Amino acid sequence: AEHASWPTAMRRHLVRPRASSASAPSLEDRVACVIAACIIAFSPHLAAIATTDFVDRVVDGDTIIARSLGRARLIGINTPETVAPAQQQGAPPQCFGPEASRRLKELLPAGTRVRLETDVAPTDKYGRSLVYVYREPDYLFINGALVEGGFARAKSYKPNVQYAGLFDSLQKDAEQGHRGLWGACANEDKPAVKRPAMRATDGPVVSATMANAARPAVSKSAAMLTEAPPAVTTEPSMPGGKLANPGDTKNCADFKTYAEAKSWYDTYFPFYGDVAKLDGNRDGIPCESLPGRQVS
Repeated sequence: AEHASWPTAMRRHLVRPRASSASAPSLEDRVACVIAACIIAFSPHLAAIATTDFVDRVVDGDTIIARSLGRARLIGINTPETVAPAQQQGAPPQCFGPEASRRLKELLPAGTRVRLETDVAPTDKYGRSLVYVYREPDYLFINGALVEGGFARAKSYKPNVQYAGLFDSLQKDAEQGHRGLWGACANEDKPAVKRPAMRATDGPVVSATMANAARPAVSKSAAMLTEAPPAVTTEPSMPGGKLANPGDTKNCADFKTYAEAKSWYDTYFPFYGDVAKLDGNRDGIPCESLPGRQVS
């Protein structure tokens, strides 16, 4: 089961490096270790495989290249984008993205020995390795440390939810303390980007809200007769008409068809990149497994 509540001492034990002092551990630390051991012993998620590897380099705030395993994505967390296609095409990094990348590089310099653990699913559908990272020799839990410091958001995907409760708890503390991105990016993930100016030949501009209000009501049963996406979608906007960053709020399961997913993806990608991670292999085709996609 997911562990919704984690004692403070145990959270500290998991995400803080072990002290090298020869002094005896406190009663609090001993109790935390016993609790953690019991949870691990009886957890249904322990189909995990652990290996020792070395860090070749850090890609961004939540991805590393390991010497043996190769490209590996940290499980249960998500950091602002810095090297997504949008940034490669000239868009600025998302708010606190550079700080997250810099922090992971500080925690895992090239050559760092690490223990990599998988969860139920060792890879995603794109073949990327999914790992929990523990730095050796102090066993700092890197995934948790990034959330605790406000460098990453908690984001878990089933079935890899062994530490979902821990990450949620750490995020709550970071939010309350306004640490990292929770203080620096309180209003949005990154500065909003204005839409390209309309040309005179493009015709009149009609707001999505007004267009939807004028559209006649359609019964749910009638709407289900077609897989085509709505002609007009309501897009959250900010004062001044700027398109607001939707954040990492969508999964492919939120869309019924490929057309719906592609419409949402195309709306926000020019401004914020693949902010919801719908295009896992970065080929420009989001949610490839959804029905309705034409394969050329």
